[in-house]
Amino acid sequence: MMQNEAKYNNLFTLEERKKIIAQSIGELRKAKGLSQKEVAGEIGVSQATYSAYERGRNEPPAEILVRMSYLFNCPVDVLVQRDRLYRDASEALRQAEQYRAQIAQ
Repeated sequence: MMQNEAKYNNLFTLEERKKIIAQSIGELRKAKGLSQKEVAGEIGVSQATYSAYERGRNEPPAEILVRMSYLFNCPVDVLVQRDRLYRDASEALRQAEQYRAQIAQ
């Protein structure tokens, strides 16, 4: 296993994962100029269900993530921010410094 790889379920708690996905799908929806109701209709869930995903109350099941990936024309990895290895801004900065140090070697 590569040094920077880690198991996703060990990096983030369920609540953190729900917030990460919520952030991703909210930004993608807005970038496409769609309403929550439009997205819900396209992926086959109620508006209330989709809204709960976007607010981070519920974690979408795999099938819904796949449907959203088609709708937003992006890999599921983008929706779940698979490459994200930090919880907050300070961890992101620490990670960036580690990358800079590796590049400098």
